[in-house]
Amino acid sequence: MVQISLVNSKVVISGKRYKKIWSTTGLGRIENDKLVVSPEEAIALHLMGRIKLSDHVLDSIWEQTSRNPGTFKRVLALMDLIGRRSYKGHIGPDPYDIS
Repeated sequence: MVQISLVNSKVVISGKRYKKIWSTTGLGRIENDKLVVSPEEAIALHLMGRIKLSDHVLDSIWEQTSRNPGTFKRVLALMDLIGRRSYKGHIGPDPYDIS
């Protein structure tokens, strides 16, 4: 189980799976046996199905980030990055390679 809280405009993820989330995505940093990610990274992890953010946390993140016009592009870029890192170790051609 993973516990998620919002602390000083950062999202703190703790529990049994935080190391797996960090090792498979490379997002955030580990501090005091907890994974600390930015609000945009938390939204990307939520949309990719890695974590489940409560409505309260989503509302708080929205209030903080909705004023920034680059938030949506950053979330999309992070989702793409998560997808690429998660696909390492596959067999066959890289589906993200467009060359």
